[in-house]
Amino acid sequence: MRLIRPAVATAAVAATLLAGAVPAWAVAPPNDDFDNATVVTKPLPFTDSVSTMDATTAADDPDCAGNGHTVWYTYTPSVDGFVNANTFGSDYDTTLSIYTGTRGALTQVACNDDAADSLQSSVIWAVAAGTTYHLMAGSFFDSPGGTLSLTILESGPPPPAPTLDVTVDPTGRVDPRSGVVSISGTVTCTDADFVEIFGEVRQQVGRFTIRGFFELFFDSICDGTPQSWTAEATGETGKYAGGRVTVSVFAFSCGDEECASDSEERTVRLRR
Repeated sequence: MRLIRPAVATAAVAATLLAGAVPAWAVAPPNDDFDNATVVTKPLPFTDSVSTMDATTAADDPDCAGNGHTVWYTYTPSVDGFVNANTFGSDYDTTLSIYTGTRGALTQVACNDDAADSLQSSVIWAVAAGTTYHLMAGSFFDSPGGTLSLTILESGPPPPAPTLDVTVDPTGRVDPRSGVVSISGTVTCTDADFVEIFGEVRQQVGRFTIRGFFELFFDSICDGTPQSWTAEATGETGKYAGGRVTVSVFAFSCGDEECASDSEERTVRLRR
């Protein structure tokens, strides 16, 4: 029996890694690459479980909240309809995306990171008979893989996509003693569970800029009716005074499957 000294063995492993080879103990799943995608059998539902701990990322893998530890599936429906694919039951932070087209020329149909207040993913999309859809399951950005649990089943149409519109009123108020400003506006949304509003107030005084920030949260107001909002901001780099300020507002809301955002920036005149 030939014995390999530890130093020699270590050098051999290092040389293997530097050469770009995958160590023998790292076994990628069979559907690690787009060209070896697992074919989704019919009729639905279809389920599969695979370890993605050693799955790799190809140079041409598309992006959906990252593309770490990707594995691939293909599905060609026989009839038109709607299909749901989800990773519920997986033990890591997954992403899930759907594509049509060919390798290197894929068109994204759907992409989801977190669904149902979890780290798992779910997408519903309309399918056309005879069209091949490519499903990529990955891990969130560069987070580790794990045990993927994938389910694909027939579904009804997806819920309506949320809509969102935020506005800022042209006038605001300032307390001359404290320098606190009050900014207001409206927010209108549909088919969302909440709205978050973030804002910045800037006032130029000579070559010096006074800045302050505000944040609001609305819960379950998304019925299409304009809702008034009011927020206060305290200058973090100085004290606001009467006159003009620039207000930048960003709004964000999410429904069951999708999210929406809107923003506005305008000049606001402060009154005492």
